[in-house]
Amino acid sequence: MTFLNAQSRLNRSVLKHLSNASVKIDGIDHLAIFKRPFQVIHVGLGVADSRPSITVDASIVPNAPEGVPLSIDGVSYVVAEPQPGDTGMTVLFLEYA
Repeated sequence: MTFLNAQSRLNRSVLKHLSNASVKIDGIDHLAIFKRPFQVIHVGLGVADSRPSITVDASIVPNAPEGVPLSIDGVSYVVAEPQPGDTGMTVLFLEYA
């Protein structure tokens, strides 16, 4: 078993146990970890921002994901900013559609 295969298997297991939402991308349901945290973005004095985000298996993220529509538990969003990681998981910051 290669490292990438083991990493993918582990990521599927993590999502199976920790997912709290179902995300629909291109009509296909996937498991995701959905967060709506309060974030402070440091722009000069700092601006408060609350952006929803999802953590998903990187293999389901389309190429050039900015602007891609998706649905989480029936609510429509678009991808505002992807944050790929080196663990095989990607965080997608979202905006309401």
